[in-house]
Amino acid sequence: MKEAEDKLSKYDNFYLPRLRDTRKYQKELSDNIEQISQDAELLPSMFRAEAAFRIECRQEKDEAVKQMTVAMK
Repeated sequence: MKEAEDKLSKYDNFYLPRLRDTRKYQKELSDNIEQISQDAELLPSMFRAEAAFRIECRQEKDEAVKQMTVAMK
């Protein structure tokens, strides 16, 4: 009987609190992985938008250089 009470006490005082902590950490990890996954899905569109912006800026710069050259002549 004493041995069974000791085991039950060990479960209540040691294993169950650690199990609760582990579940909490697993939930946090799962949430973080989900957030990373969602962020990763946005990256291709962000890179495409940045590439389009750079192309537009380069075209504007080239046009400005042309206009400057014409104006200086």
